[in-house]
Formats: sequence, C-alpha cells, structure tokens
Amino acid sequence: MSKESNEYVKPFLRWAGGKQWLASKLSKLISTQDHTYYEPFLGGGSLFFAARPKKAILGDTNERLIETYRVLRDRWKDLIPILSYWNNEKETYYKVRAVEFKDEVWRASQFIYLNKTCWNGLYRVNQEGNFNVPFGYNGRKVFDEGNLSEASELLQNAKIICSDFQKLLETATAGDFIYLDPPYIVLHAQNGFRRYNEKLFSWQDQIRLAQLARELVLRGCLVMVSNADNKAVLSLYPDFHYLMLSRHSILAADPKWRRKTQEALLISSNQLPVFEI
Repeated sequence: MSKESNEYVKPFLRWAGGKQWLASKLSKLISTQDHTYYEPFLGGGSLFFAARPKKAILGDTNERLIETYRVLRDRWKDLIPILSYWNNEKETYYKVRAVEFKDEVWRASQFIYLNKTCWNGLYRVNQEGNFNVPFGYNGRKVFDEGNLSEASELLQNAKIICSDFQKLLETATAGDFIYLDPPYIVLHAQNGFRRYNEKLFSWQDQIRLAQLARELVLRGCLVMVSNADNKAVLSLYPDFHYLMLSRHSILAADPKWRRKTQEALLISSNQLPVFEI
C-alpha cells in the first residue's frame, strides 16, 4: 500500500448522500481484525476507503457501479489513457454521455468521467435505463491517477458483488462488521433525498433491512446503520444506540435551498462502548 496504514484513502467517485464528510470519524469505530467488513450499499465507498479493512465483501444493486469497481480493482491502469482523453467541458460531457460502449473498461471510464463531471455526483437514469444527469460546470479534475492506484490496491482483497443486500449478507458471521447505508426515502427536514430514492428503495425494503440488521446482531455481527432521522425509521431499530448527526445537503440546484439536515446513526448494542461523533 502506497499510503501508511492509518492514512485516509479518498474515494475515487463522488456520490449523492455519501459519507465522506463523516468517514474518517466512523472508521475509528471499526475493528475488523481477522473478520470481514461488509457494505451492501456501496455507492462511493467512503467508509470502506477510510477503514481500510483487510477483508471485505462489497456490493450494490447498481450494475454499472459494481462493474466500475471491479475494473478499477483488476485493470485500473487501462482506465488512464481513456480518462486522459476526455476534458471536463460541456460538449465532451454530452458526447460521452450519449455513447453506449461495449467494452467494460470503456464503460468504467465513462462511469468515472460522468460521475466527476455531472451535477453533484448524482446517479440517475431515465425509464430506458440511460444516464440523464446534466453537466455540472464544476471545473473538477476528471481523475487522479495516484488516487485510482491507491483505491485499486485497497480493493485487492475485496469481493465485489452486484446483489440485493439480503443475499450479500448471507455469509456474515460473528465478529464481522456490517455497515448499512441505504437510500433515504423518508422526507425529513427537507433533506431532498426522497425524490431520488423512493423508486430505488421502498418502505418495505426499509422494514426488511431492519429485520435483517436485528438478525445479524443475533449472529454476533457488529452492525452500524446510517438512515433518515425520522421517528418511523428509528422505530425499526429499538435495540440500537441512536446518535443524531448534522450535515449540509447539496441536493438542490440553487444554493439558497441547501440547508443543514439531520441524519441518524444507529449502532448495535453489542458494539460497545457507545461512541460520540
């Protein structure tokens, strides 16, 4: 590993609702040692990259996202010449967005490029399954070769699976650490998440997730859940320690509508002591 073991590795993707703002603090709560780290709602993987576990099982239902992680792990150097060819400017953005690539490396390069240059790192597709987020006008670098290398190295000992969370967590056993960060579907404090996530993750999915979280605790797993700070959500986790976290939402085109919001952090009672964030 090119960085010292206690040094933070920055996620290579931006992700709406991601936990980069909190990951360095949350990573201090994790001690997997010889156990496995599980994250079935991977997104930008902020906590994974901050915690740097020796063994991990990572997943998401987004096929293009998972393909990109696999390509980064296995063929990251092949991404560089493609990403180097695309500039962060409007004309190039819409040309790249319109292409359907057949090769997995080109698709992964496209995913990274669009993620870095689109509006607020949002991933959204239309009814035909085509990515339709507008150009972001952010002047951001398309990629950082050193960061891609570090992220790839950290992923070498990770299984990366496109799967529903329930199937992915079937193999979790006592001592394993589980981080659950599902899409937030409850509109609270005007956080702006609902309109992007309610079709991805239903309330029944929230109930199913909470039931599984309790089952995982009974197996002896250590479980941490990030979710909406909402009474209905909190009622699903009666035996978990609750911490309220504050953050600024960026999911609004006009900055004047971006405001401080609250999120819930729920920690299983077998994960002691209770930590302050």
